[in-house]
Amino acid sequence: MGTYNRTATTVNQQIDILFSRDLNIVNSPETAQKIENIGYFKFKGYCVPFYDSKDHFRPNTSFDDIYDSYMFDQKLHMLLLSLIMRVETQIKSKLGSYIALSYGPLAYIDDDFFKSTEYRTNFLNKIKDDENQANTRNELYAKHYQEVYDDTFPIWVTFEMCSLGTLSKFFSDMKTFDQKEFSRKTFNNPNNNRMENWLHYLTLVRNCCAHNSRTFSRRYSTHPTFQLSDIRSCPNLRENTTFPILYILKELCSSSNYFSSCMLDLKHYSETYPNANLVNWGFPDNWFEFLY
Repeated sequence: MGTYNRTATTVNQQIDILFSRDLNIVNSPETAQKIENIGYFKFKGYCVPFYDSKDHFRPNTSFDDIYDSYMFDQKLHMLLLSLIMRVETQIKSKLGSYIALSYGPLAYIDDDFFKSTEYRTNFLNKIKDDENQANTRNELYAKHYQEVYDDTFPIWVTFEMCSLGTLSKFFSDMKTFDQKEFSRKTFNNPNNNRMENWLHYLTLVRNCCAHNSRTFSRRYSTHPTFQLSDIRSCPNLRENTTFPILYILKELCSSSNYFSSCMLDLKHYSETYPNANLVNWGFPDNWFEFLY
């Protein structure tokens, strides 16, 4: 195992390094301030997709190409987090109502609610962890149910405590009949398999945005699934890039006006940072017409 022995560099030295790798960059106070605000290490992460095979920049690559890509990515993160949070809240509400009305508020405790007893045990253990985290955050509702209802939580409180990732796992562990019934009654497009895939894809993108990892030129570990008619309308949906998440959110978001407003914001961001090539996020040329 090697030992890290490189020395730290100043912002001006970092600009010189980028210039030596054939980036079209000017060593100015404005450029230095932008790199300093981002951090050289994070900025280099956005440089990688612009490299050729020899770790030098492709011909005619400019600093603005990379900077605009970073800035658009930051705006996209905030927009996606907002949309995903809204959809997460809506799905928790609808799934909680479906379970409570069909089987009772404490159905998830029953031995035969999930596909296997192991899934039930895993979920109960995860909820106990979420309960402890809710106490750490001093969530009053958690304390209320602990003290008044002997530490018993109805499904809607359980969902309030759990993360999107836990919700995604919960849905995949439900019995197939309930997956199908919920998907059929609640949404027009996804069947239970697509719904399971979409919740997982939402989780992957949400985690990426929440940790401020780049969605620019990223391929996710799961491919999204769509109906053949959707893919015919927009072949870009078959790729495991960031763009398909927007179509998933469009299909799942109950607030169509809110989604449309977000797409107008996204169009504004693309115009504000013209050097950000949306192809690097998987967008087709007609993305606005397709989503709006």
